[in-house]
Amino acid sequence: MSSSTMRDALLEAARALTPHSETPRLDAELLLARAMGLTRAALLARLSDPLEDSGILQQFERMLRRRQAREPVAYILESVDFYGLTFRVRPPVLIPRPETELLVSAALEYLEQFRPEQPRLLDLCTGSGCVLLAVKRHHRRCECVGVDISPAAVSLAQENAKRLRLKVTLLTGNLFDPPQLRDFAPFHVIVANPPYVALEEWSGLAPDIRLYEDPGALLGGPDGTDILRQIVRAAPDWLTSGGMLAVEMGEDQHGAVREMAEVAGFTDIRLLPDLAGTLRVLTARRP
Repeated sequence: MSSSTMRDALLEAARALTPHSETPRLDAELLLARAMGLTRAALLARLSDPLEDSGILQQFERMLRRRQAREPVAYILESVDFYGLTFRVRPPVLIPRPETELLVSAALEYLEQFRPEQPRLLDLCTGSGCVLLAVKRHHRRCECVGVDISPAAVSLAQENAKRLRLKVTLLTGNLFDPPQLRDFAPFHVIVANPPYVALEEWSGLAPDIRLYEDPGALLGGPDGTDILRQIVRAAPDWLTSGGMLAVEMGEDQHGAVREMAEVAGFTDIRLLPDLAGTLRVLTARRP
């Protein structure tokens, strides 16, 4: 790279990333900002500045090569913003997505509306801990417990909790299986962003996902609903009367998941759309 200004560097980088990214310019801006130790806004205010530091250029080039290999920007930067907080991320733990913020909003709305005296929340498939910790940041009185089957995910969630100075409980295990979980039950809210990708859809996912993120955090069986079914079926036994379940689901799964909730005896079933209009989250209450 032989760029004379930051603008030149970004133009050259965006061209190099175009075959490998749907957002080449944005990716280039985020990576150059990190190489320079700037915010993206600060970088964009200095586009006419010369870029001659060989160390910065070499670091930028290394990051560009990783992105050209389809490594997600969040993994390259080792961080991602979610619900106003910055979370550390690393492969293969799932990168938090914007649509998952719906789970946080649903939980906070419930806690604000019903104001349980000693609120308790369970986050299944907690991953990086983003949902759990975002709820805790905005509702400090809530006792928050997160569970994940992956030790790597639990370790990362613990790291994020420490960095954000938030006290939560994190357990390793499959859904409701950890023996210690009974010590915290019943819960007022259960949230979950479980694996919900159908097996036949795996090959069609972007290389950024298939090559780097944990298939165990994404694949939900033949039609994608295996884990969702387990959660919805078991959740009433872990909720208080009037407690709420909120689960994220895949596109076109809302009919099947709604039926699961009805069979499990839930009431006040609602479907929440994400910003793209996809019905992404189901909320339901135990009678």
